[in-house]
Order: sequence, then structure tokens, then C-alpha cells
Amino acid sequence: MVDLDADLAIEAAAVGHEEKLALADSIIYTICEKFNATLWTQDEHFSRMPRVQYMEKTKMDINMGSRNNLGIAGCQGRSNP
Repeated sequence: MVDLDADLAIEAAAVGHEEKLALADSIIYTICEKFNATLWTQDEHFSRMPRVQYMEKTKMDINMGSRNNLGIAGCQGRSNP
């Protein structure tokens, strides 16, 4: 768990503006960057960004997503910022 303090929020806003990301996505990506972690996701808009492991959605993912509208994103890694 990571506290969203003012510094992180400002940095995430700048990343979101630069990369054209939604606020939640920019926060997730900035946290991964801060902790030197890999972002694992099925969101295609992350696919060409550094430190991202993109996994294309399968037909099953798409069918399940239409029912529950859930995406997958998470950071893997650990270090001191």
C-alpha cells in the first residue's frame, strides 16, 4: 500500500499529461516508477511504456470483462524509493 501524498499526485498528474493517461492510470504508473517495479497489465495504452509487461487480452478475458468490467494491473518489484 502506498500513500498518495501531494508530491506523488503532482508527479502522476505530470506523467498523465505527458503520456495522455487517465488519472488512475498515471497514479499506478508513477507508483511503479517510484518503486522501480514492473507494471503488469492488459491495458493496451501501457504497452509501449518502459517497465511495463503487457499481456494481450484473450477472448475469455474480453468475455469476462464485458460482464464484470474488471481490468488487470499490478506492480511487481520492491526497492526503496
